[in-house]
Amino acid sequence: MESLTATKYRMAQYDTFRDPEKCKYLTKWILKEKLESQTRFLESLSREDAKETIWHLRKHLNQAES
Repeated sequence: MESLTATKYRMAQYDTFRDPEKCKYLTKWILKEKLESQTRFLESLSREDAKETIWHLRKHLNQAES
C-alpha cells in the first residue's frame, strides 16, 4: 500500500514540473525565500560591511516579487 501512495506522489511531482506555470511559480518562490533568508542572516550579524550587500539583496527581492 505504501508503495502505491509513494508512486502517486512521485507522479504528481513529475506532473507539476511539466506545467510551465507551476515551474515559474516554484522558481519564484524558492528565489524569494532564499533572498529573504540571506537578508535575515546578514542582518543578524549586525556588521557594518554587510549593509551594501543587504541593500542589493533587497533590491533583487523586490524585482523577484514584481
